[in-house]
Amino acid sequence: MVKKVKNRLVSLAEAYGYYSQSAMEIVVAVGGGVWLGQWLDRKWDVLPLFTVIGALVGSIGAFISLFRTVARLNQKSTKKRSSDIKKQ
Repeated sequence: MVKKVKNRLVSLAEAYGYYSQSAMEIVVAVGGGVWLGQWLDRKWDVLPLFTVIGALVGSIGAFISLFRTVARLNQKSTKKRSSDIKKQ
């Protein structure tokens, strides 16, 4: 019983880690793209062109990162389920 509770807590901690990592990657990618775009807009005086481009590029990067994280979690979950089935 204690082992199941401990495994569940470890599983929840891992999930929290993946979710917080994904959230941070999204914030950094989109925020960094917008920040870089605003800096380029001020430098070349072409307001909102690079800000919009930076936001789009950051959003695409964030989506790719999120997709990779979900694929990795899915692969890990599939391996765990198959090993659990073999144990039974």
